[in-house]
Amino acid sequence: MSLAAEQDVRAEQTEAEYQVVQYTPDLRAAVLDLSRHIWGPDLVRNAAYLDWKYIENPNLRHDSPLIFLALHGEAVVGMRGVHALRVEAEGEEGLTLACFGDSVIDPQHRKRGLLSLVSDRGVTAAKDLGYPYLLGISNVPSTYFHLLKNGWTQAVSYDLLHRYAGRRRLIVQCYRLARPVPVVTKLAGALRRSIRRPKPAASAEDPDPFAILDRNAASDRGRISLEQAARPAAMADLVRRLGSDGRLRQVRDVDYLAWRYRNPLARYRFLYCGGDRLDGYLVVQARRFGSFGVVNLVDWEASSQEIRASLLRSLLKWGQFELLRIWAANLPVETHSLLKSERFGPYHAHHSGNPYRPGLLVRALQEGRQDWSVGRRQVLNADDWDLRMIYSDGF
Repeated sequence: MSLAAEQDVRAEQTEAEYQVVQYTPDLRAAVLDLSRHIWGPDLVRNAAYLDWKYIENPNLRHDSPLIFLALHGEAVVGMRGVHALRVEAEGEEGLTLACFGDSVIDPQHRKRGLLSLVSDRGVTAAKDLGYPYLLGISNVPSTYFHLLKNGWTQAVSYDLLHRYAGRRRLIVQCYRLARPVPVVTKLAGALRRSIRRPKPAASAEDPDPFAILDRNAASDRGRISLEQAARPAAMADLVRRLGSDGRLRQVRDVDYLAWRYRNPLARYRFLYCGGDRLDGYLVVQARRFGSFGVVNLVDWEASSQEIRASLLRSLLKWGQFELLRIWAANLPVETHSLLKSERFGPYHAHHSGNPYRPGLLVRALQEGRQDWSVGRRQVLNADDWDLRMIYSDGF
């Protein structure tokens, strides 16, 4: 029997053993129980996240949550979510696109083709609702390679930059220097993995990665201020005043920003330059569970390069983060230079033969669509995208 025939037989067996259904409120408790494998151990917070993302999202065009579940008997053993974002581009003021969201398979039911089953239902639902494209923005390696294998196209590589400090910087430097010596590389790799090893699930959140940032910022009374809450109106006003260069980007209006920074599974801090009328802002994020101490620079706007630099340098001065990350794809040359001057660099794993390249994956949904465009911009042209981490549901 050929490999393709074997795969077809396995798929038929899986479809016979499992049933795929759309989420309904009577399955809520079972979904939340499954969610512990992806969202963390706090079921109350997970319930708030489910509602926030799949019901309260201001970009949604449908009433029922687009969450597709694999049932084994009466047990919920798999999940794939679809949410929405609204983009703008040159020649298009606002177009809502569908995005693949959370995916999880119960550990006892993995490697049986369930991800394909629930994902296929998500594709069909998004197509039936008239979405022109389905995006994969927040793909871990397993879903990244699954989508590529199923015909998706990568539009943009995120150009993920890291800034290491303290213990992490020392370990990473040792790892890079040790690469030519296999035995030493193995030892350095073990040390590097040890600082990322997940802790056993517990009811307590991860330690607050912003404790030092909060303390240092409170004693520094300069032009840059730090706050724990978003200012949606002021932030949206700055985005509007700065305007757009026409590239594809998320619509960041007041409603979106007010909703976006209420993510129950994340912590945020906001650096501001200016009062009610902002001249710049910078936002950092960390997961409440399973963060491994990673802090992400998720959005960053400024009316001048000098203010942009002041925001970043204040963050670095106050925060003392061991690992800070940013998507640098298509940032202006001067911003790349600023990041380089502050010791941001490429993720070292990308230089060791690792085929995983975090990036935006796209699938066209409407038959006969040939141009892959939004307005006068091309979805598959990397230079036509202005991407920030805040556009992704992973942050």
